[in-house]
Amino acid sequence: MATKGASDSIPKVAGGHAVLAVHTVAETYAMAQAGKIRILGVQAAERSPYLPDVPTLEEQGIKGVTAKWWTGITVPAGTPDYVVRKWEKTIAKMVEDPVFQEKAQKLHVQVSPAGAVEDVVYNVYSLENVYNFTFTTQAAPRSGGSSSSSSDSSSGSSGGSNSGIINLSGSTTSSASQVEGQSVTTVTLNETTALAALNQSSNGSTVVIPISTTSDVVNTKIPTGLLVALANKSSSIEIQTNIGIYVLPASEIKMSELAKHLNAMNASDITINMVISRVKSEQIASIQKFVEQHNLTQVVTPVEFKVEALNGDNKVEINKFSSYVTRNINIPRSVDPNTTVGVVQNDDGTLSPVPTQFKQENGKTVAVIKRKTNSVYTVVENKKSFADAEGHWAKEEINTLASKLILSGLDQKTFGPEGKITRAQFAAILVRALGLEHQAAKASFRDVKKGTGM
Repeated sequence: MATKGASDSIPKVAGGHAVLAVHTVAETYAMAQAGKIRILGVQAAERSPYLPDVPTLEEQGIKGVTAKWWTGITVPAGTPDYVVRKWEKTIAKMVEDPVFQEKAQKLHVQVSPAGAVEDVVYNVYSLENVYNFTFTTQAAPRSGGSSSSSSDSSSGSSGGSNSGIINLSGSTTSSASQVEGQSVTTVTLNETTALAALNQSSNGSTVVIPISTTSDVVNTKIPTGLLVALANKSSSIEIQTNIGIYVLPASEIKMSELAKHLNAMNASDITINMVISRVKSEQIASIQKFVEQHNLTQVVTPVEFKVEALNGDNKVEINKFSSYVTRNINIPRSVDPNTTVGVVQNDDGTLSPVPTQFKQENGKTVAVIKRKTNSVYTVVENKKSFADAEGHWAKEEINTLASKLILSGLDQKTFGPEGKITRAQFAAILVRALGLEHQAAKASFRDVKKGTGM
């Protein structure tokens, strides 16, 4: 049911016109106290101090469901860092003010300053590249760390640090080779120089390694000592190449687990390689075949992002991460973000959509792809519309989600916008929208008929 927000949906629940709504404690508190609605659970790691008798969803057996509602101030992309930081300090000071806190308590709002971050939230249609100064309400406890823009990080001197960016452009050595018909550049970091720069930085910094080469494959060797130090400071590694950019939180590399898999006596015996490469012609042909069969338009050459751990002749490929990992791919022309999406190639050769942001950077269009697994990625256009969605209130959303391969119609021309949706279909939509990996699972429910999804 479409509503205009809490002021619209909560009365609908109270009046029996809707069975469920999800809102903040502040929005629902008065109606709940008046007995007009019943609050079923709190979507946070802990109970709300304003609703001490209402259990969290996790306490009720619903695992992994937490949500953050936030209110904040936004400024345009490109706002100078010193302006952003000044606002951040001012807002942090305001949040600590007793008068502000008293007013927040009267509104039944829990406030914690989240600081200046980029891309706090994205939807499946598009993202805006802005800084968000957020006040998090009813949030799970904040773990710390920050995110910094790195669009200008390739300039500067070796080991330079600016606003959380550590540029190691002059701290590398490289070699060139040919492997299976592809040109390869192998880059090795100077661990001593890198650690010295890291020791002078704050937690949550990003080590940027700009690599200028036309090679088909760029293989960057990350020293184990640096990786451990980065993980201890909640920092990330950003590899910048002409093929693409790969941003990986160091904590995603579990050194102790890798040591067991690789039979390494010490973690220091392990070498970590971060690889960004153009895919070979056979794989390009496979992707192009799928694109043509499904009437898509490919707008960029496929790129593979890979992380390897080696100990002598033993090698393990690290494919899965606990958080969304960022990959940037330059697009040679402008695109419509409502009909364009990043896709991943699955093991069976099919393509699936992944959360994608499009932004302009240095006069170029960049696809920012976020997913929890490594693989081959490309970007496709898919202008989709349905005749029976014309005039419908959800026409734009239907067409956008279908263009992004998240929704599918009854056939090529028909969507059925007033049709019912099963729980299984809704779950499938969420999986595609979030770019999750498809996994087969068995479940048995007495009240569900086999093959119905209901």
